Amino acid sequence: MKTRSFFSALIFAATASAILANDAESSDSPELKRARDTYDLHCGLCHMADGSGAGRMSPPIEGSALVAGDPAPLIDLLLHGPDAVLPKPRKKYTSVMLPYRHLTDEQLADVVTYMRTQLIDPPAGAVTPVQIAERRKK
Repeated sequence: MKTRSFFSALIFAATASAILANDAESSDSPELKRARDTYDLHCGLCHMADGSGAGRMSPPIEGSALVAGDPAPLIDLLLHGPDAVLPKPRKKYTSVMLPYRHLTDEQLADVVTYMRTQLIDPPAGAVTPVQIAERRKK
């Protein structure tokens, strides 16, 4: 019962956070709105709208060297899942992230760019759909 209450509260908090973030930034460009919406839909529930993560459930995006560095490993992680990309002796989280290869190159570029430009400080560079397509072929 406590677990269900915890997850209900977590889902409520993530949803409220995403709604508030979207309302607060209504003057953003259509591209940024699209990227944020894609992030919120596919990543925000576990990693939170602000990228802070969810304790033992999922890691934070903010402060992540993986997000801030070369985009290729992050793209590979999204395409193939963490178990295929990250070293085996690593911190474990209770949620399991599955691959997102079903997303289009544009959607993945939006998510990676959003994480790298909006959720880390200092911001890293944008990623293009062409970069996603190149990594998808490998």
